[in-house]
Amino acid sequence: MNLFRNLQLRWLNYMLSKKISKKSIQHSSISFEKTKRIGILYDITKMSDSVFVDNYVQLLKKSGKKVELLAYKEVVEEGEELKVEYFTKKDSTWYGLPIGEVVNNFIETPFDILMALHINPVPQLEYIAALSHASFRVGCYDDDDSKVECYDLMIDNANNKSLQHFIQQIDKHLKIMN
Repeated sequence: MNLFRNLQLRWLNYMLSKKISKKSIQHSSISFEKTKRIGILYDITKMSDSVFVDNYVQLLKKSGKKVELLAYKEVVEEGEELKVEYFTKKDSTWYGLPIGEVVNNFIETPFDILMALHINPVPQLEYIAALSHASFRVGCYDDDDSKVECYDLMIDNANNKSLQHFIQQIDKHLKIMN
């Protein structure tokens, strides 16, 4: 990792820890059956992954869940249209802090469950998950200790690095929990 990127991540983590210390949100698990409102964070930089997210969203909606999405894409090409709420690298400060009304509204929404459906580290999405007003937050496990503040449940996806498998694992684990 280059020196500037390392500095950005350190500063972002510092700012996050300051905000977390002031946060008074209580997180608790909820039965998946009783869940009404789900927030989904995902990375659409790799457009092929969005098919798996779209399919899962349709499945959730068929089961009566209200689903809201927020996507991150590093760069949106001129003329490219995205059909979901999104933010880009341009919607972040120099050190990667996501800013803007779309981001703030998503953070403040009291979801029953927040799902971070990305398997590669995306600091902007992890920042949003950490500050989310969701009752319960689920994301991908990795060896980075800073993610402990981001998620209430982390799913290890090391043996199978596909987003489709990760979504299946989240769905399986949430349905087991009461």
